[in-house]
Amino acid sequence: MEEKLDNMSSTIQYLCSQIPRTPDNASDKDKKTNPKKTTRVKERYTSRPATSNEEDSDFHVEVLKDEHKLLMDNITLQDNMLDLLVENEAIYQSDSEEIMSFSNRSERVRCLLLILSRNDNTKFMGSIEALKQEKREDLANILLLGYEKYRNGKTGCKPKCVHCKIKSRVDLKKVIDNLYQERVIDYSFLERVNKSKLCARKILWDECFYIIRKSGKADFFPSV
Repeated sequence: MEEKLDNMSSTIQYLCSQIPRTPDNASDKDKKTNPKKTTRVKERYTSRPATSNEEDSDFHVEVLKDEHKLLMDNITLQDNMLDLLVENEAIYQSDSEEIMSFSNRSERVRCLLLILSRNDNTKFMGSIEALKQEKREDLANILLLGYEKYRNGKTGCKPKCVHCKIKSRVDLKKVIDNLYQERVIDYSFLERVNKSKLCARKILWDECFYIIRKSGKADFFPSV
């Protein structure tokens, strides 16, 4: 009986010796042939870099929306203006090339406003400085005033009356000739408007509304 057990034990040992051993680097091979699936965290892309004061980061976007039509009508992007924007770090050189790739003025200005909207507020401030150097203090002051109002929480939510919408969206110079031709305003008022800067013309709108009401042609403008 003992002899049989010894024979069985020898047989088992022999069979075990015939089983190929797993090499030490087998785990590395497994990793190559069956790599573990790793979950890759998708990075979130932001169109503008984070600023030191995140609470201020979107105020300039709201200002650009408020004054969009005004800027579209009054900004002229000559080579000098684009150079000033780059020098004041409002845009990159590549942005300048993108702007100039458009064929007409309105498309170029719209492209600039979109670039400023997706960048941070420091670049917005750079654009204000560029406007000042380009002798467009009127536009620069309007943008800066709007920015400060948002920072101080004094604008943004209240609905505007029709007159307020006209004052904020329409340059008086765009309609003054029609008013003069219709005998609503006289020569002296036309001359004052023609010589006034943009920010002053917003104030002149109040006087113009008074003249329109007094003339009996209050329906001169359609509802806004």
